[in-house]
Amino acid sequence: MSGEDLGHWIDEIVKFNFLNPARKTLLQLWKGYGKVEDVYTGNEGPIKSTKYSRFAIVAWPITHHLLHVVIHMPAEFAVEELLSLRPVNAADLRNFLRAISARHGWGPANHPFTMETSVRFTRSFFELLVDAGDVDLVKLFLTKYCPRLGNSYGNETAVPAIIKIANAFVWSEIGESLLDILDNGFHLDGENRGHSNFELLLHVADSVNSAEAQQALLKMALEKELNLRTVKGVGIFWKRIIIPGDAQTFKEMRDKILKVKPSELGPFVEVFTKNIDDHDTTVKLGVLEVIAAKRMDWLGGEINRFDEVDKTFSWKMPFAKYPGYPTIERFLHSPEESMTTVGLVKFSDLRSAKKFAREWTRSPYEASFRMTAGENKEPFLTITKTRKWHNDAQEELMQYREELIQLSERFHGAQKRARSRAE
Repeated sequence: MSGEDLGHWIDEIVKFNFLNPARKTLLQLWKGYGKVEDVYTGNEGPIKSTKYSRFAIVAWPITHHLLHVVIHMPAEFAVEELLSLRPVNAADLRNFLRAISARHGWGPANHPFTMETSVRFTRSFFELLVDAGDVDLVKLFLTKYCPRLGNSYGNETAVPAIIKIANAFVWSEIGESLLDILDNGFHLDGENRGHSNFELLLHVADSVNSAEAQQALLKMALEKELNLRTVKGVGIFWKRIIIPGDAQTFKEMRDKILKVKPSELGPFVEVFTKNIDDHDTTVKLGVLEVIAAKRMDWLGGEINRFDEVDKTFSWKMPFAKYPGYPTIERFLHSPEESMTTVGLVKFSDLRSAKKFAREWTRSPYEASFRMTAGENKEPFLTITKTRKWHNDAQEELMQYREELIQLSERFHGAQKRARSRAE
């Protein structure tokens, strides 16, 4: 036994039995339940900390290993176990998909609340599909179980496997289904995002072997909102769309680039600067000067804003936003380190408190904190600030100053010319 953490799944409430009369959830039953510290009274602090946990030893015949993994373990772990047994033939892979989807409620049978696979599961299953070589199984997975990957957190890790799928099968047979899963899916506001559909399409198009596939991927990308968050993505955009594009294509892309928020123009300025010199006689230089000027104006504003933050460490997070909960927002602005939601937010049970914590710590608005669920007379959350936001703010301030110096040296006078063009 390695002691490896196999991850967590749904915090299910088990059926009533006399060994669990309170009907506690699995997480409540198996979580660590106590802590003892032996402490020196001097400056040494705690020298020993003991946390009590519950463990169960489970064993099964190796011949039934995969079956029990499907039944008892998270889907991502199950498919990675199957991946370690490759190659897996198409019939076994189909049976696995049928069993795992039934276990976790995936697929169209659960419409309108369709559950779909995760990015981590998808990238592993794609590898198995390439080995199996069954085009019908590929189409089944793409159309019935695979989520739309655009904007999904961590989707960049699936790009190599997507490219393998595109290269392993005839594009005319899988192309339409593959294009559909590269579009944007549904995501809550504030969630951490991965590559947009535009960027995802470009990354795949850059490495596919088929000219037909590349053309279809780029055509779909051109129809989407221009949303690129990385230097690599903008580099592919320059190589695959700007350079080979005609005058009309460049005009359309120029109009889209000029609508990009200044906060997101950094990668564009960096890539365009590497590929355009001051003697360029095309309209590309004019576009570069305009976006560089917008970026410099924004950097100046951000530097002034961050200059208001305490240089020495403080728990104050002056720009924090917490929509709908002004008391929590005021706490984030204050020098206090922690607070509880007692009397502020009412939870029906500990489970709903944990759900609230998961949803509100995905992507805090200009703040960093953790939420811990607890229960006294009623469930509550303890909100504790972390140092991450302050440290990140100081690091960003240094980066912004360095970037502004470099751009000012390269584009001396560009801001004035950009404003005259706008007028």
